[in-house]
Amino acid sequence: QKFGIGILVLLLIAVVPWSNLFYFLSDIMPNDSISVRFASIASSLADGFAGGNLDSRLQTYVTSLNTFLENPLGVGPHYTFVTMENGIGYHSQFFDDLARYGIFAIAFYVAFFFGYYKLLLQQWSKINMKQVVLPVVIVYFLFLCLNPGFTSEHEGVLVLFLIPAIPDLLFKKEEN
Repeated sequence: QKFGIGILVLLLIAVVPWSNLFYFLSDIMPNDSISVRFASIASSLADGFAGGNLDSRLQTYVTSLNTFLENPLGVGPHYTFVTMENGIGYHSQFFDDLARYGIFAIAFYVAFFFGYYKLLLQQWSKINMKQVVLPVVIVYFLFLCLNPGFTSEHEGVLVLFLIPAIPDLLFKKEEN
């Protein structure tokens, strides 16, 4: 059965005209920022290369990583919105914090994700869905590697309140 689902997913990936789908989403999206992202994804899929700023994004990651390697204790908490200032690419929370705080950032992220994993494990075990925990933690880690994080109240509410609270809500609904 799992093999059949895997084959179905592969067929969907191969058959769906993804670039057309993302162009369509770009056209109907009322949010300009998201619309531009969808258009960039569509262009990348249609042309086989990123029509957006993939090279500059990769450069920001490499800059922050190189700053960390050159300054293992970090360059300090220099917060600015200027890309590449103080060797910080300002496009990845994880890599930017490595550049700012060095090995202390690693200690923070190990403690943060260990605690977050334990919290989610405790919560999702209440409804016998522990298998949800690891993918959620991995996806959030990847999000922080690829994007600035901890910058939006919406992100904080979703990650630190709603996701851990979902099992309690489902458990209470089941009781009623």
